[in-house]
Amino acid sequence: YCYLLYSCKDWMGLENASNQALTYFPLEAKFNYYLGFACVSLDDYKRAVKAFKGGLAVVYENQVLGGSMAEQLAMSYRELGEFEKSYDAYEESLAYVEDPYVMNNHAYFLATDRVDIQRALELSSMANEAQPNEPNFLDTQALILYLLDRNEEALALIQKAQEILGPDYADAVFLEREGDILWELGE
Repeated sequence: YCYLLYSCKDWMGLENASNQALTYFPLEAKFNYYLGFACVSLDDYKRAVKAFKGGLAVVYENQVLGGSMAEQLAMSYRELGEFEKSYDAYEESLAYVEDPYVMNNHAYFLATDRVDIQRALELSSMANEAQPNEPNFLDTQALILYLLDRNEEALALIQKAQEILGPDYADAVFLEREGDILWELGE
């Protein structure tokens, strides 16, 4: 039932059904996940944090669910401006499952926040190895290399990302990143 509500994007219905399910099945972490997701969709990030943390306390062997909840917890903390807690939740997510998309997102936020750039580079490199030729991953790594003043490498990556997208798809973020790198190179 919760899955159907989730599929129909009935966030209020999902919130109510998840709360009701948790009354009867408090050790079923998936209901915390549904409740947290409903709260995120309703822009209630404080309640989302509470739901995800509750689910992580009882997730046990379900590594995929634990990784998903920790990732959602990280995003909820970001929305609340609690960046340090967000970084910790991303690391927890990666402890459950080494997902390249989570690695890339974590690396991107570390880079844009100018925090632990070396960890950002490590995560971005692992994500690009796991998922080669993914334009968004290449963009993240280009940003990190740019921040490390490795502009020639950064330029090659952002141009490769744009080449993969093709001439009919001009991404403003990628073009701006390329412009910043070219500026630093005096070009």
